Amino acid sequence: MVNMTLIKRFFLLACAGILIFYCCTGCKRAAKDPDKKTSDIKYQSNLSLKELLSEIEGEALVCMQEKDPGEEINPITAADSSSYIMFRLMYLPLFTDSGKTMVLADHLQKSNGSDYIISLKKNIVWSDGKKFTADDVIFTYQLIQNTPDAWAHSHLNFFNEKVVFRKIDEFTVKFIFPSDYSDGVPMLSDIPILPEHIFYPYNDTYSIHNSVFWRKPVGTGPFIVRSYSAGEYYLFEKNKNYTDKSVDLDYLIFAFTRNTRQNVSAIIEETVDCTIIPSWDRRILNKKKSKNKSSEKLYEQLVCTEKIRFLGINGNRVRDKRLREAIFYCLDRELINESGFIEQIYYKPEYSFFPQISPYYNSRLTALYSWNPDKAEELLEDFKLDQIVLTLAYLSSDDSYCAQAVLIKDMLSMKNINIALQPVKRYEDLYKYDLFLDDMPYAGTPDIYRKYFSGEYKTNVFGYFNPSMDSLWESGYKATSFVEKKEIYDSIQKEIVESAYFYPLSSYFSLIIYKPRAQDFIDMLFSLKILSGLEPQK
Repeated sequence: MVNMTLIKRFFLLACAGILIFYCCTGCKRAAKDPDKKTSDIKYQSNLSLKELLSEIEGEALVCMQEKDPGEEINPITAADSSSYIMFRLMYLPLFTDSGKTMVLADHLQKSNGSDYIISLKKNIVWSDGKKFTADDVIFTYQLIQNTPDAWAHSHLNFFNEKVVFRKIDEFTVKFIFPSDYSDGVPMLSDIPILPEHIFYPYNDTYSIHNSVFWRKPVGTGPFIVRSYSAGEYYLFEKNKNYTDKSVDLDYLIFAFTRNTRQNVSAIIEETVDCTIIPSWDRRILNKKKSKNKSSEKLYEQLVCTEKIRFLGINGNRVRDKRLREAIFYCLDRELINESGFIEQIYYKPEYSFFPQISPYYNSRLTALYSWNPDKAEELLEDFKLDQIVLTLAYLSSDDSYCAQAVLIKDMLSMKNINIALQPVKRYEDLYKYDLFLDDMPYAGTPDIYRKYFSGEYKTNVFGYFNPSMDSLWESGYKATSFVEKKEIYDSIQKEIVESAYFYPLSSYFSLIIYKPRAQDFIDMLFSLKILSGLEPQK
């Protein structure tokens, strides 16, 4: 599912996307050609990964991910974890963690109720040497506000009102939220800032969906894109103007693979330094480790995906609420979670689209649509089930989706609900079918969830439509006290979950496996809030 709230969150690594890092400082490389230099490598590279590794000069690390995001993506509309991580290494945000961690911003203060004044750090320069200023900030937020399919578009547009941006001076920006808006900081958090001097001249010539973001690689992050080989890799090089020198790495390569099992083999065979795998692959990892006793010591760490796995129903295709409810009553949440994530250490059951860690989570929903086959049978009495075949779509690249889809089909077949399984390669293809397994990113503020359940947003993939809910969402974002907000959001959650479009399963963790020499790179990913997780297990 689309979304990137705080984009960090939104985006933070994913096991279901699935993002796999594989750091290769120790990969075998072909002998270098003395007549070739790194400076000879073109943006559109025809070199194979092996040839590339033989030609670059300096320390290199390879990160492998499951799919090639292609050229036609950008940090404004990027909707998957793989492209998000790349952009976050190039473009830094003002702050992360809803304002708790300053990045490009020096500090922020609230004034006049719903206004925020943000002072920028004065020592930041873009990778091309130009100064980072308030113009870049204004340009980025205005671009997002005026781009309907931007992942953060709803953060800056509230019903009939918009956030207003004003430049105070070269290093100070004022954000003016609609009156009575209680907390705008999470709406501004984790949004990567773009260089106005690079992208503004392209506004009249190119659309927001072109590859200029790659072809004009200028950023404030630790790495900048150098070249791209379709279906093979992206080559990033060190940003020499990046102020944090804790990672002594000249090049970073994002190579593309077919599945995470290849990475499990690579980490055991000592051809890579680090990989992030879904918990499903833990059993494969253990089996390979037992066969290869000589493998180097590995560190492990749980990585929070900050997503909720759910079963969605397309209301435009399954219109009868009784059938949707019957489907949910056929499901055993605990068994489905175990089938996809193996052990409870890797997941936590969820009962709403607000995760249990949210202070606005409605704890009274835990019993809603609990497994009840008798109730399902009662609801199905008037249906001619032999004439109904529903299609359940899931991402073919992730074994956890596949395992859960198979089990859901079996559970529904117990009540004669016929299910056809449909593996797909792209997220956007999921929503063409009757049922779909997907993930919803955490949101830093409850208002952000509105875009999943409001007819005006493309991110409403459920076909859910209830005009009366819009007034509740509006009341929620205008409420000033926690108690009032909590009451409103409890009502919103109850109505949406009861409507039987969204069946929450669990939040879950991935597992990062790495060797000691990859430690600095891993530390950088966590310090930039690209990853979040628990304490390492060594």
